[in-house]
Formats: sequence, C-alpha cells, structure tokens
Amino acid sequence: METKFEWLIKLLAEGLYSEPDTFVRELIQNSHDSIIRRRELEPDFRGRIDVAYDNTAKTITFTDDGIGMDRKDIREFLSVIGSVGTAIAQEGGGKLSRDLIGQFGIGLLSAFVVADKVYVDTLKVGESEAFEWRNSGSEDCLLYSSDKTTVGSKITVYVRDDYTYFLSESKLKSIIIQYCDFLSVPICLNGGDPVNTVEAPWSKTFANYQEEIQEYTHFIHHRYSDIAFDAFPILIDGEYDAYK
Repeated sequence: METKFEWLIKLLAEGLYSEPDTFVRELIQNSHDSIIRRRELEPDFRGRIDVAYDNTAKTITFTDDGIGMDRKDIREFLSVIGSVGTAIAQEGGGKLSRDLIGQFGIGLLSAFVVADKVYVDTLKVGESEAFEWRNSGSEDCLLYSSDKTTVGSKITVYVRDDYTYFLSESKLKSIIIQYCDFLSVPICLNGGDPVNTVEAPWSKTFANYQEEIQEYTHFIHHRYSDIAFDAFPILIDGEYDAYK
C-alpha cells in the first residue's frame, strides 16, 4: 500500500513536475535563493553553485555557499511537506528578497521524482553546529550532526536506475542552460568554468558596436545549437519594472 508521501510524489511527477529534469532547476533555484539571502547579510558576497555527478555512486550533488540552515530552518523547511521557505523569507526579507525564486519545501520534493533518497548537509552563517538531513522517500526523515565546516548546503540526490541518463555532462549542461542561464550566480559543472551566462548581453555596456556584436554572437553560440548568420541588438526606449 502506498504511503501519503509516495502518493504525493506520484502526484508531483504526473502534474507539477511532469518533466523529470525539473529537479535540476528546482534544486539550483534553492541554492540561488540561499546565496541571495546571504547577500542580505554580506552585500559584497557573490556566491557560487557547484553541480557534480558521480556515475559510480549514481549521485548528483548541488553545493552552494549560501546562508545555510540551522536546526530550526530544517524543521521549518525540510520536515514539513510543502513548506514555502521563499515566501517566508520575502515577508521578512530586505531589498534583495524579491530576487528569491524557489520554494524550498516544494522544490526539494521534486528530487524524489528521480531519486531513491536525498541527503542535505548544511551549516548556517554564524552557527558552529552543522546538520545532515536524510530522507529515503518516506514520511520519516533522519537528522544527524555533521562534520561540515564550510557555510552553505550540499544536496546529494541518489538517482534511481531508470534515471541514470541524468549522470551526463552534456545532459546536465543543457538543463542548466535551458532553465538557469540568467541566474545571477555562476553555476559550475564538475569543477569546470561557469555553465550559465549569468549576465545577459543586453544588460551590459560595451565600448563599441563591434564588441557588442561579438558578445551577442558568443551568447547565441552558447545558448543554441543552430549556427547564426548574424546578430544585431534591438534597443527599446523607456524603463519598465518586471515586478509590476
């Protein structure tokens, strides 16, 4: 007989997360938000997200140097199915809070569409005690003390055999570019250079027209597999607020 948790995962897989690759997007968004929240405390902090896969262990890890979580955060965001951490942070957050895009309690559930189990190893800014949260796809979870010494979180997804095709550099790179290309945090794959663009060319200032065209051409080659014949910018006068 299926548990409530297993039923919920099936519902997510067939509805909200009908495409299994969205777990990559969701977990990267969570890492992004953790970094944004740390920037509230440290305005000059830039942050970084590392995605790595291991074919032998059949794992994909998402590591960030964001704000991290303490015991209270884990209880609030990980131990309650569907807890929306982003909304809570936005209600009490500062000027950067509107840049938060994920929903931690819901986003983490997406990993169970492809995973047997998920571990979260985390240390919060200003805290000395780190924790490791473990869930094997049930309503019950385990919490341990961790020897993690760096601030931030590491989420390890243990991929089921029928989803091992995600353990591929080209596959993960294409998903990151598709969903996360313009996130304001560099996303590195298996220790390499950033995969995402970070800053769109139309938001940059160039010294001359030739430099601008080169930047647009480079972006097109990075983003799309088709070969572009030419690139030219289209400038729109006036200001707009994307949040209105």
